Amino acid sequence: MIQPLGVLLPYYINTIHGGGIFVYAIVSISMNAGMILGAVVTTIKKQWNHKILTTFVGIVILFIGYAYLAFVPTGFFIMIIAGLFVMGINLPIINTIFQTIEQTAVPPDKIGRVMSIDQTLSMMIMPIGAILSGLFSEFLGLTNLFLYCGIFGILISIGTYLFTNIRHYDNEKKVDLFK
Repeated sequence: MIQPLGVLLPYYINTIHGGGIFVYAIVSISMNAGMILGAVVTTIKKQWNHKILTTFVGIVILFIGYAYLAFVPTGFFIMIIAGLFVMGINLPIINTIFQTIEQTAVPPDKIGRVMSIDQTLSMMIMPIGAILSGLFSEFLGLTNLFLYCGIFGILISIGTYLFTNIRHYDNEKKVDLFK
């Protein structure tokens, strides 16, 4: 699960919305159900056109989901379930496309190193994100943290797409990134 949602979802359900253990279980299942559906979509759809655009749209949808969670009225668990379900659908799609790009862009003799470094950095960032999520939620409040994550994530994603050359990436071309 992505940070800060992965760390603060129990608090969000219990303290902000007054839900108990059963409600938390149902809400948690909704994101996992979305991930299963997203995985089925990636299994069925073999070829992705516009890989970069699709990835960025998926990331923006995730951050819209964060902002959406900030505005869910207290106790409206069906809205939370729907938001997490949609967010969950995007995760395997984004991940599959990212890994495909990584495997096609990196020369075969360097793929092991690149994927190892990518995985190591991802694992290093997770505990830092968990700690910062708790710290920032103390200062900002949880719903404000979700809102700010959504806003900044959307702005950074759109800015990266519009103001870098990544949108022109030729996803079929092999490029030696180490020269």
